[in-house]
Amino acid sequence: MDEGTRKVIVTIALVAAAIGPVLIIVGKVISVVGTIMTLVPKLASITVGYLDMETMNIVDMQMYIDGYQVKLVSDTSYGSLWEVSFTLKEF
Repeated sequence: MDEGTRKVIVTIALVAAAIGPVLIIVGKVISVVGTIMTLVPKLASITVGYLDMETMNIVDMQMYIDGYQVKLVSDTSYGSLWEVSFTLKEF
């Protein structure tokens, strides 16, 4: 094997050895970011006041929006009517 071929093989091996750990770290970072992105909507909370029928008192509770849907009901030249639905869940 000549010297040029040997240098190319060594260079490719060194690059592969350097890229391996970087790819592992990037994969873990992407996994963590994906997990955070699924948790962020649940962490954004709102305070909801409702009437407790047993005590007849207004109770404040921290809740988050579990899911929502938006639907265009009608579209006019002056404005649109949108229907929004969502579910509130307790923390």
